[in-house]
Amino acid sequence: MGRLTSSVVALFLTHALAVSGCDSNSGPGVTPAPGISNDGGAEPSTPSGEVETSTKTLSFGGQTRKYVISVPVDLDAARKYPLVMVLHGSPGTAESMRGAFPFEPTSKGAAIVVYPNALGQDWDLYGLNPNVDMEYLKALVGEIAKTLPVDEARVFGTGWSGGGFFVSQTACRFGGVFRAIAIHAGGAPDESADPAAKKDADGFFVCPGGPLAVLVVHGLDDTTVSPDSGEFAAAHWAHVDGCGAELSDATPSPCKDYKGCPAATPVRVCRVPGVGHPMWKEGHAASWAFFEALP
Repeated sequence: MGRLTSSVVALFLTHALAVSGCDSNSGPGVTPAPGISNDGGAEPSTPSGEVETSTKTLSFGGQTRKYVISVPVDLDAARKYPLVMVLHGSPGTAESMRGAFPFEPTSKGAAIVVYPNALGQDWDLYGLNPNVDMEYLKALVGEIAKTLPVDEARVFGTGWSGGGFFVSQTACRFGGVFRAIAIHAGGAPDESADPAAKKDADGFFVCPGGPLAVLVVHGLDDTTVSPDSGEFAAAHWAHVDGCGAELSDATPSPCKDYKGCPAATPVRVCRVPGVGHPMWKEGHAASWAFFEALP
């Protein structure tokens, strides 16, 4: 079964670098489109009586950091719950992400869901100081696990737009943070700003974080972040995981699985016709199903 070749990488990279970005920190080779955001000032609303939602703070790096957390109302302290981290776009906020694209209607009472907030409204995507946002995500997991029964082996990250880029970048740099990630309208890791970063023989940036289970969802009508960006993200993670180049049908349609991936680190890509930059209405359901199915 064939591996992804350097010629395929070159094709994807050519398209990926032509992306019209959604974020003020969209990174090397990406042209930002200011003002694109899911932050419409919407207040978070509890989608069902299955969770209790509150806004909390954590002191980290000399800053007071905010996050929104939803906890099952019938929490059983005797069991461990998956933790799903839902990352907002750039610019955006924890409240706006939950207001626009809440995860709880999908996971219901089966997971603890947290919406972290960037230090400002933009994730520090390509910066080389991990203490700004990336280390904050790691610290937040530990903070939540102090008081809630979190299964730290099943921490899942999902991000939309700038959050999709950020969850991909964080997972590439740091292993052990996420069991799996879902990238919505985002892209692959990019270390062009780091002179010490390395590429492998096929032209992909090397990910110190190692292989990871990854779902990539991208609307084919996205004019803010080109679908080629999602295509390249899927190709990148399939390469990192040692998958083959062939695809097979997956659920829900039109999702596809890369063949030949290790069972613990599958890669699935959903190229969705008729969907633009906002999240696909099936996006969270596809993410949760992907997370739950992992061994």
